[in-house]
Amino acid sequence: MRFKYALFGFAIFLVGCVVYAKFFHEGQPDAYKKKIEGQANPFYAPLDSSEVMWARAHDYIAKRYRLISGGTVENKDSSIFIPYYNDYHKGSSMRIERKRVGDSIQFNVAWWYSGEIMVEGSKEVALFMKKQVSTSIISNPDSPE
Repeated sequence: MRFKYALFGFAIFLVGCVVYAKFFHEGQPDAYKKKIEGQANPFYAPLDSSEVMWARAHDYIAKRYRLISGGTVENKDSSIFIPYYNDYHKGSSMRIERKRVGDSIQFNVAWWYSGEIMVEGSKEVALFMKKQVSTSIISNPDSPE
């Protein structure tokens, strides 16, 4: 008898999820999607502001670490690497690299999901590093960019 109520409750929960996803979940704002599409990856930064962008990469990982992976973050002077959390390469993995090119620093962001490169996700991290832009800033136009 309890199983019948549990099954009914689960069915109601699933219907509620579908209704929310269909009618109430807005996703990312169009302005934010355009900024992501326009973001270059790899991108270049002046030598004097490159440390700020490198710190933003660490901030991004600290804020979204559990969404990215369950692996250990490997920090080096010129790269940050989050490996897959298992040997089957399922889930997410990320590598952010920096190298000096003339008077600039080149940053390259690569985000993989189950072995496939996620171009949009990589550009989103690059956008955050370059301009510290996120969906909350786009959603609230009064915030400074």
